[in-house]
Amino acid sequence: MDLTLIIVFSCAYLLGAIPGALIVCKAMELPDPRHYGSENPGSTNVARIGGKKAGFLTFLLDGFKGLAAILLAQFLHLAPWTLGVTALCAGLGHCYPFWSFKQGGKGMATFFGCLCGISLINTLIMTCTWLIVTKISRYVSLATMLSSLCAVVCSIWFGHGSLGLALFSLLIFWRHKSNIHRLMRGTEPAFSPK
Repeated sequence: MDLTLIIVFSCAYLLGAIPGALIVCKAMELPDPRHYGSENPGSTNVARIGGKKAGFLTFLLDGFKGLAAILLAQFLHLAPWTLGVTALCAGLGHCYPFWSFKQGGKGMATFFGCLCGISLINTLIMTCTWLIVTKISRYVSLATMLSSLCAVVCSIWFGHGSLGLALFSLLIFWRHKSNIHRLMRGTEPAFSPK
């Protein structure tokens, strides 16, 4: 493999491994999200702990990691297929960080950030899908999984890093396996507008 690709993919993984939730919770003097609520270091759990502002800041930080990885690949004028793989590497870093392999997030915010760098039209479609599914079902986890799947379908249609994004979407589904079980049992917590 080309040395440049190795460097970019490695940087994407390291960017993804930056613990956005822990940084926000530390800065706002909130409890460690790995030991509170769903025990997931992601924006939804941080919002449960510290409110919408904390959750939104976590989403922004985790999203920026993905965007930065894609912008790096684009800055180096890498082939289009590498963008999806770069996104996947950032996702692996977020979900399975080297500093705590079992305590990563579920990947949605980082996926969103990557998609922002790859295709704005896909990002818009994904956002609309998430909002519609959340509004109808009241389940954030369901909206997350279906919107990532929708983004993959659109990426295949438009030809934007399809394979890497498809694998990233599968990773998101895998990380939501406990949510899937709760959805099937009817015990998944519904989204509250409050």
